[in-house]
Amino acid sequence: FFTPLIQSIVQEKLAEWSDQPGLTLTFHFSPPDFAAAAEASEAEFQRIISNLLNNSAEALTGRGTVAVELSILDGKVNIVVSDNGRGISEDELAQLSVEPQSFKQEGSGLGLGYAQKKIAEWNGSITISSQLGVGTTVKLAIPLSPHPRWLPNSIVVQPTTQVAVVDDETTVLNQWLSRLAPFLRN
Repeated sequence: FFTPLIQSIVQEKLAEWSDQPGLTLTFHFSPPDFAAAAEASEAEFQRIISNLLNNSAEALTGRGTVAVELSILDGKVNIVVSDNGRGISEDELAQLSVEPQSFKQEGSGLGLGYAQKKIAEWNGSITISSQLGVGTTVKLAIPLSPHPRWLPNSIVVQPTTQVAVVDDETTVLNQWLSRLAPFLRN
């Protein structure tokens, strides 16, 4: 489930980067389909998104923005990670399409190679566009899997109804809490 997973990664990165006052991280999803899922490993997906966010943050010089967008279109989950960092030259970008590597002093390029391999295993695609001095955009497109049977398309809760939500799987719990959010009282 992409929306809660990305939300949790963004929250983690906000805490991790709290000592960098010039860095802004945004997350936008449209439409807010909390049940959008794919045949992908949650841990591997989290690793990929976390790595892409780290790459973007490292590309910033001083102040800058890292943005994450999530949308559902044509049976695919589309995730865009962009930054207004230093960008990647055309030559380096061409080299990345042949073999994953790093052009950073402390990088290995293994994160991008890992992302390309896993996304291909999930029948998805990854594209990178960049311009020096402007920034970089990484687009992931991963086919949606069928809607899980245990999560209904809609639920009706009467104002006086009390609902207890308990689950030992964080992703499932977050799905239910997201669906019930309009009805929760503090």
